[in-house]
Amino acid sequence: MFMIMQAKGLEPDTITYASMTISYGKLGLVDGVRRMFYKMKQKGFQPNEFTFKAVIDAYKSAGNFALARFVTQEREFREFMH
Repeated sequence: MFMIMQAKGLEPDTITYASMTISYGKLGLVDGVRRMFYKMKQKGFQPNEFTFKAVIDAYKSAGNFALARFVTQEREFREFMH
């Protein structure tokens, strides 16, 4: 669906990126999680709490606790700055 949207010239928004990140996370597709999370931020969209949780949970499930901690720190920093 995501690629179809892009092929039709439709730009994803925050909700689309968050939904894709969450979906990849639920499927255990860590590379997809990482890609969506990176693209989301690259396009200037800010991750919301659901997106952060999906990314952190996916990394933990994959046993990548260092990345999970890094994203947790990023989330905490953003909360502190607002």
